Amino acid sequence: MQKFIPRLIVLELTRRCELTCRHCRANSSNFPYGDELASGDWLKVLDDISSFSRPIIILSGGEPLLRDDIFDIISFARQKELSPVLATCGTAITKEITFRLKKAGIKRISVSLDGKDALTHDTMRGVSGAFEKAVSAMVLLKEETIEFQVNTTVNRYNVNQLEDIFEMVKRYGALSFHPFFMVPVGRARSLRDMQISPQEYEEALNWLFEKSKEGALNCRPTCAPHYFRILSQFDFSPSDSGLDAKTQGCLAGKSFCFISSTGKVYPCGFLEVECGDARIENFRKLWQESGVFNRLRDLNQYRGKCGECEYLTVCGGCRARAYAAFGDYLDEEPECVYQPLTVKS
Repeated sequence: MQKFIPRLIVLELTRRCELTCRHCRANSSNFPYGDELASGDWLKVLDDISSFSRPIIILSGGEPLLRDDIFDIISFARQKELSPVLATCGTAITKEITFRLKKAGIKRISVSLDGKDALTHDTMRGVSGAFEKAVSAMVLLKEETIEFQVNTTVNRYNVNQLEDIFEMVKRYGALSFHPFFMVPVGRARSLRDMQISPQEYEEALNWLFEKSKEGALNCRPTCAPHYFRILSQFDFSPSDSGLDAKTQGCLAGKSFCFISSTGKVYPCGFLEVECGDARIENFRKLWQESGVFNRLRDLNQYRGKCGECEYLTVCGGCRARAYAAFGDYLDEEPECVYQPLTVKS
């Protein structure tokens, strides 16, 4: 059991958000949601986590900065020797907020940027002025010397802007670039026209691999497990670690999980298979004994071409895409162009 220790845990502190992003996993809107965990509940969850592990804690949403207790949660996580980071869309970042975040001990902040210009970004984010606020957030974080990364949701309308976005990220002083490859859940279920093809997906990952080799910026894709197959094909061993560590492909249920704003636990935020309730259950027990988690950890149960692939241990295929496409999180990754050498007839 010691083999599977959480390395990254997302806490969805609230579903509330000032934006109405077209691809939002949580269908977030700007109004209070009922039954969300109170401060004491989240502190109990953090205490449970710290009892057996020291993962990176990703404080997310919605927009986590809309919670009044965000700074207390960050401080408590630091007291428990956890590594809290913050995922924000950037709209709530002000000079005062950056000062308070630094004082609370935030380790890193991610800012979402979905285009090289306001037209592309604001169209994706559903609110005029979102691009300007994201840029302002990067400037303020740089001034406060808070480490930050940029997350970009790759889609049909910005895949040809990746080079421009990458250069912009460097220019504003981000430490790393993390492209997110869209998974058809939440609002993204209805965005088939915005999803890139499997071949474009492969090309984008190869482009990112070349950028990563240049070393000008740390690069790590999310929801793109076959990037790690590409690394293996080229026998490339990244030396970076910590928040940008390139470990293996899909981590869902193995070293990663997602806890929703109401306490429900999932293998990841895109894999909508409930594994327990951290509000009423001990997280350590849940992590170790969940049937879903343990099935995800058993690669012998993987089916389709993923189950036959020689890169299964480094890639694993996106379990959320498999579930969205086939209703089975152990089925094959539907957006991968690679044909395994060992597929049985």
